[in-house]
Amino acid sequence: MAKTGTGSKPKIGAVSFDLDHPFFGEVKEGMAEEADRLGTGLAYRSCSFSVKSQLDAIDEIVSSEDIDLLLLTASNDPAIVKKIAELDKKGIPVVTVHSDIPDSKRKAYVGADSYKSGTIAAGLMGRMVPADKALEVGVVTGDPVVFAHNERLRGFREYLATNFPKITIDAVVASEDDDYRCYEDVQKMIADFPMIRGLFFTAGGVYGGCKALWQLTTRMKFHVITMAEVPSTLDFMKKGVIDMTVVEDAEKQGRVAIRVACELLNGQKVEDRILTKNAIRTKECLY
Repeated sequence: MAKTGTGSKPKIGAVSFDLDHPFFGEVKEGMAEEADRLGTGLAYRSCSFSVKSQLDAIDEIVSSEDIDLLLLTASNDPAIVKKIAELDKKGIPVVTVHSDIPDSKRKAYVGADSYKSGTIAAGLMGRMVPADKALEVGVVTGDPVVFAHNERLRGFREYLATNFPKITIDAVVASEDDDYRCYEDVQKMIADFPMIRGLFFTAGGVYGGCKALWQLTTRMKFHVITMAEVPSTLDFMKKGVIDMTVVEDAEKQGRVAIRVACELLNGQKVEDRILTKNAIRTKECLY
């Protein structure tokens, strides 16, 4: 394996949203296990949805860790696109993980098909109500600048419009994966749109949002679809608040990202998009 920096083995850097979050923690575990198996160095930095936080994390890991390649989960923002181009010019290739930045100099994307996740959620929502029955739904997304969140919303919206036209989206709120904010946003959404009986959470903040719903379930029934199978999501699934969750295989994303990084460092060609599988979990799947 080629080494472009100093030291005895190549080193991969990973910058991602909150690595303490259960989902991204699984991505990190997958990266660590695969890096250890393949004998490559690995360094991490966490960032928030703030573009400045993301840029600071990238600059810090590049300046202090002597990395040869960067695995990046960040916003699809012009400043991030520019930073990727700068790294590419310096000879540090970038692979996006979990959320793509398609109009950039990144070498590849590793993760699920986020648009497909949205269509899966729409299909599940449509099958939870009779074909002739109308349903009003709300969407709780993460950050409007994150490509994966936007793609899930787009897939959800377009699939409903084509296949389930009687299901309408009354409101979309962006809670930035923050449980406290999501709790308040869901409360306000239901107050402002009292006919909503379906919710799709495209990202995090599910614990807070479902806590708000849990307080209403004694007099209202909601159809709820979420993303990922983190502990709080599984808990609310057991309680009957969440009907189904769409899974994007976090650990595998981490493993595959490391393998793709090593292939690039070895001078191999890789596909533009390397997709992991989408899956569905219901309460019946739990042990």
